Amino acid sequence: MRYTNNEINSIINKSKMLVDIINEDKSVSKELESIEYLVFAGLLSYYGEETTDIIFKAFQQIDFIYNKGSAFECLVNHPDMTDEYLDFVKKGDPAAFVHSNIKIKDSNDLDIKYTIYLFDKGDRPYVALLEEAIHEVNHIVNSVEKVVWNFNGCNYARSGISFASFSGSSIPEFINLEESINVLQSHEILKHIYQFTDYDIEDQSFKDSLDKMAVVSYEDREPAGYESIVPIVKPLYEDEHFNLVLKKKRMSGDINVIVADFDSKTSDGSFEELSSSLDSIIFDRSSSFLKYYENQSTAKRLVKQYVEHR
Repeated sequence: MRYTNNEINSIINKSKMLVDIINEDKSVSKELESIEYLVFAGLLSYYGEETTDIIFKAFQQIDFIYNKGSAFECLVNHPDMTDEYLDFVKKGDPAAFVHSNIKIKDSNDLDIKYTIYLFDKGDRPYVALLEEAIHEVNHIVNSVEKVVWNFNGCNYARSGISFASFSGSSIPEFINLEESINVLQSHEILKHIYQFTDYDIEDQSFKDSLDKMAVVSYEDREPAGYESIVPIVKPLYEDEHFNLVLKKKRMSGDINVIVADFDSKTSDGSFEELSSSLDSIIFDRSSSFLKYYENQSTAKRLVKQYVEHR
């Protein structure tokens, strides 16, 4: 969608005003503030101003913590860190980490709080930190509606198209399909932020943040994360019909519509089969190459079947 200069400046001004309202009683550094402004404006540009309330509500549920150091240094004493996850953090050195805290009160009201940690140790470009922030916030924006589900008497928290049990007793449903979709969507939102540079931006501090980001061109950025499965999911994500259904129903929480749409163009149970194949590629590191290849082939076949369906 092409905006006018006035429309873009309106999006930026609205984003800054709403972030300032949320941060009114918080102590927020200039570095973190500039990232929040960019992320909010990028989301508003991508999803449209009709989603302002949902984006605002998502930001209200988030506490951002900006760290000058590595993820491992900052999280090693975190009370919810397992040895397994700390090992992953130490090896992967992510630029962001999100901690979710969703509670159901006696009155069935929900107490929802997310903490997003951003790690800036000076060895990665500003835009890399920005894209990680977009990635984590976008999960939350797409979880505002219908965040808690109940299956067979057990409560599950929704994150996009993925569901995790409150007990944490099992691997979340559709987790790696959600992650790969979110990588691609976050990269698209990043493109919207880059495109702000095509306009006459009135706010100088926002313009300075764009200049800082644009040191690395968008063309030189690849979607960040889940490199073993993102290329498999990409043709599905880029399918015009699927993308339209996904964009609307993932935000509204009508995941059954996304599943039904995929299965209607492939076969019953195919969405779950696709998700399971992607999970195996990510989680079954010790499996044979043959098994790895079989999971890749299954996922590619299902995506191709959907995309080529007429």
